[in-house]
Amino acid sequence: MSAADVRAGSEDFRPSFGQLGWDWTAGRRMCAGAYLDAGFRDRLLRDVYGARSRRAAPSYGFDVVPVLSHAWRAWRLEMLRHVVTLLFFGLVLLAFPVDAVFVASALAAAYFAHRMARLAADYAAYYRGLDSAFEIERLRTRRKFITYGLLVSLLGLALSALGILNSDHHNGGPAPWPAGASLTGSLILIVAIALVVAGTAAARQVRISRLHTAGIYLGHPLGGRLGTIESQQYHPFTVYSGFEPFIGSGISIRTWSFAQRLVHTDASGEGVEEYGEDELPFTAAELISCLRDMIAGLASDDNPETMLRGLIVTDRVFLEGTHAIPYMRVLQSEPGCPEITDAINHIIANSSDVARHYLACQVASWGGEVVTTIFVHVSLQGRTLYLEYCVYALPPTRSEYQVIDEVGATGLASVARAVGKSIFTLPETVIAPQRLARGSADLLAGLRAQKDGTLAVRRHTNIGSRVSARELACGDAAESYFQLRDIVQHFKVIERRLIASVGEFLEERGVDTSEFWQRATMILNQGIINAGPGTINFNADVSVNTGGEPPEPGGPAGS
Repeated sequence: MSAADVRAGSEDFRPSFGQLGWDWTAGRRMCAGAYLDAGFRDRLLRDVYGARSRRAAPSYGFDVVPVLSHAWRAWRLEMLRHVVTLLFFGLVLLAFPVDAVFVASALAAAYFAHRMARLAADYAAYYRGLDSAFEIERLRTRRKFITYGLLVSLLGLALSALGILNSDHHNGGPAPWPAGASLTGSLILIVAIALVVAGTAAARQVRISRLHTAGIYLGHPLGGRLGTIESQQYHPFTVYSGFEPFIGSGISIRTWSFAQRLVHTDASGEGVEEYGEDELPFTAAELISCLRDMIAGLASDDNPETMLRGLIVTDRVFLEGTHAIPYMRVLQSEPGCPEITDAINHIIANSSDVARHYLACQVASWGGEVVTTIFVHVSLQGRTLYLEYCVYALPPTRSEYQVIDEVGATGLASVARAVGKSIFTLPETVIAPQRLARGSADLLAGLRAQKDGTLAVRRHTNIGSRVSARELACGDAAESYFQLRDIVQHFKVIERRLIASVGEFLEERGVDTSEFWQRATMILNQGIINAGPGTINFNADVSVNTGGEPPEPGGPAGS
């Protein structure tokens, strides 16, 4: 089979998402995160949707289009809240200025008091050694801003309170405008704001609950920026930026590589002999085709007990964003077309070019919450087989997004709880002008993004992806012990089968494999893998070291 994507049991290169199936978990939680986490939603809209001059990062184990659609829904709901809140403030400010100042000062004082409490907690963490020394300057800057804000709000609260008291005793009745004020007017304004906040919180929770019943897809026709992202997220060519070609695949788990000299099998006892320039025993494309068929067969096993569920095998080409001009026609082509197939075959045969081919073996488990991706690179240069093996893993989404799957997270009871919690967020209404200003900027960027900015590439322009929506949603660690073990199981199964297949392939082609099996034994015995700032040892019992520098990996398994 030529360089074409393979998915066991399906000819479609896109992952399948079934109603209430396991494929929904990661995407559903990310959609919930767009409503629950304003910071996550803002990053989605600015760095993914609004990044018109950048290619969309690959989507592994989820579909980013509905996540972005729900992010815009959450944005509209928040902007509606801020607009109506400011409208109430404006009306009261015109009729009773002192009332508006009193309410605004009271909310601001509560807002800065809450931030002061959080600042005190951060200072305590710093002095306990939980935060780095570089945090002290940021803490001091925050302290100045919060202190001044709290003092100004308390001053405004005191002056407006005096105005209200003087107004109630002015000639036995309320004073004329603009001095007229009363606690009744302030109370009405507070109640109006509370109703707005509670109403939007209820609407948000209803939409989160509908992710269970109606699904994550909104049914809108794709076009504009969403249509562009839809075509790019599953494209075989990944255009990256910086030093991270495997963007969207998570954290680096394990990497090894070695070079195998291609020599004849020593059957005569006269010593090994290298192949000549015109008599190589195989091509890189032939070995890649053999590995592709073998690994894809693990997912199509007739025995349900031995098949590797959730396995997808694809051809992936990684291209640095500043070198994309020669491949613009390929990047604008649909997956599966002859232009892409020919380009992949050319890149495999010319592995020293700016574009690099990898065989991507991906296993999605736990509803896409855990995605293990193995990248295998094969090249023949200097009559030497170079084999590279890289493992990346996407950990589960953040714990606060997973609340959607907890008992009682949906339904009327959840709406009532959301309304109750929203009352405690009333002080945040004081930042409505700032949120509206940033929201307006997001809207303008989204309107500009309807036209794909990667089509007209100039020299030295970088169109590589910088942000992955799935990586933004990742938590700090695996949700459970078995999720961590599944990552290890999946990459070790594929690693073991891949090494065996390469060795058997070399033997069938008459290549001496004595050196290969020695290196393979060292690799299979390697038990230390990279996992972020620490290390994890899987030789025996699982042990995690999250502090200090990881030990240097030994043997050929070192990255």
